[in-house]
Amino acid sequence: MKKIFGIMLAVSLLIGSGCSQSGKQTQAAPDTMEVTEVLPEFTTDSVAWSDSLTLGRCSARIAIVGRYPSPGVGGALADSVRRWLGNRLAYSDIFGNKELFAIDNQVLADGDSLAAMAGGCLRSIAETDFKEFVKDSTLSVNYEFYLRFVPSFESDSLLTYTFLTYGDMGGAHGGSVALSQTFDRNTGQALTYANAFVPERRAELIELVKKELWEQYFKADFADSTEGGDVAPTLRDALLINPDTMQLPVCPPDFRQDGVVFLYQQYEIACYAAGMPACLIPYEALQPMLAPGVKPLLPRRQ
Repeated sequence: MKKIFGIMLAVSLLIGSGCSQSGKQTQAAPDTMEVTEVLPEFTTDSVAWSDSLTLGRCSARIAIVGRYPSPGVGGALADSVRRWLGNRLAYSDIFGNKELFAIDNQVLADGDSLAAMAGGCLRSIAETDFKEFVKDSTLSVNYEFYLRFVPSFESDSLLTYTFLTYGDMGGAHGGSVALSQTFDRNTGQALTYANAFVPERRAELIELVKKELWEQYFKADFADSTEGGDVAPTLRDALLINPDTMQLPVCPPDFRQDGVVFLYQQYEIACYAAGMPACLIPYEALQPMLAPGVKPLLPRRQ
């Protein structure tokens, strides 16, 4: 199996963004582009926070890096991005649905302060745990938390942010979460499965995702194997779940230049060794399922 492919995909989405540091598309816009509205300029600044902790034989390392909307950048898009990043940092995706701290407009105004708040909470959790662990002088535990977020795709109408979280609390292995969120640049609205696709075509969309997951992600790993003699393997052989009841990913639809990425998390549908199963479905194949209001937002073909 391509056991780390899913994680590498998530990393590639983060570092292979094709965006400048200002978050603007680096390729020139077509001469025929019609400008109907002047939108607020969306720029980002670097955010970086790190710390370490050692108590007895226990140690922790924490790092948070990313690109956050620049101070003073206003508008619905910047507000939505700040809110989404704030929620991601407040929950960190490491401890499930546990809120580490509350966010408000004041907290969201400054990326460095927001990162420091999130990092401080993670450090505090490690410190609380270690104070218990050091009571056993033989116990050695290493914690590692790594959070990174960047704009990973941008067009005239869309902006996609990707947030990668890695956490290791001394278990058999660490865990990663990769989430992307695409925003309508004009309105700041976050695109979801509910508003980006026709609800009546949800079942058809799921079937298409299952087909492409098998073709793009799993099939090659089963090319030299057969299940039950001459019976060809199928998606059912690759999953932990029943494909008949499979749903769309918890990660929102990730809009890119040529199509939408559908990304499943570790353990969401397959075993840890399978990584993060993902597929990219071209816009042409998705056209019948896309909501009418989303179609005008799709990137122009290069």
